[in-house]
Amino acid sequence: MHRLLIDADIRGALVRGLRRSDPTLNLLRVQDVGLRTASDQVILDHAATEGRVVVTHDASTMPPAAWERVAAGSPMPGLLVVAQQRIEMRRAIDEILVFARDKPVWITQLRIIYIPLR
Repeated sequence: MHRLLIDADIRGALVRGLRRSDPTLNLLRVQDVGLRTASDQVILDHAATEGRVVVTHDASTMPPAAWERVAAGSPMPGLLVVAQQRIEMRRAIDEILVFARDKPVWITQLRIIYIPLR
């Protein structure tokens, strides 16, 4: 099972829904580890150190920061970018859980996954 690090921009309702759907899910919020206002690079570095996939709504700055890590040869365990307006809460939860539970090998190859899946 993937371990998740939830970015500060993710609504509490989504986090609560994930926890209700799977109480065994290993997730931390950036605010739980003192990174609520940290830069994308600091968050990605922490996630890599802890072996956590970052879950974010930030489609504008987080993916470029993640690709910078990849280009530099730094560890990047994965990034799930969840659309804010184009997805129902239940679908977002279900799709995040697919990645968290199933630990697909290809997430380590693609590194960035956009939810909803297209």
